[in-house]
Amino acid sequence: MTFLPDHKLIQYAEGLIQPFRRECVEPASIDLHLSDEFLVPDISNVRCIDLNDPIDFMKHVVVGIEGYVLHPGEFILGVTEERVSLPANIVGKIEGKSSLGRLGLMVHVTAGFIDPGFRGPVTLEMKNLLQVPIVLRPGKKICQIAFAKMETPALNPYQGRYQDSEGVVASRYGK
Repeated sequence: MTFLPDHKLIQYAEGLIQPFRRECVEPASIDLHLSDEFLVPDISNVRCIDLNDPIDFMKHVVVGIEGYVLHPGEFILGVTEERVSLPANIVGKIEGKSSLGRLGLMVHVTAGFIDPGFRGPVTLEMKNLLQVPIVLRPGKKICQIAFAKMETPALNPYQGRYQDSEGVVASRYGK
């Protein structure tokens, strides 16, 4: 597996990311932007999350230019403005922006790998590690995606529970 450099990203990008913005190409990744949609935990009536039968406890929130205030220690789901469409021979890897990490914002807590064959926006697991609020605004660069070409195409490209999703999507674990 070899990561694609900037000139290859430009060559492939319009087929991989919609909309593609050339000014967002970095040496080995492409910056993605935060949408105006979030899923916020509403755990007021949740005593426990059983992974054998997880419940949906997320509340859908849409914000304007005022953004979403992410409080210290708070965890939410966000989503990219861009949609990713991967062929059977390319994988994606989402990483946070270094500048945001230095401000205490974790952009993807655990799930940064995007399977070959996946199509849709990228849901982001975000957490504020600081002791002060962080304002998340739609349209801001929020993460970067790197692509790697596989030696051969996957025999069974992704066709999972998040395929062709729209907007931010809660966990579908076990479904």
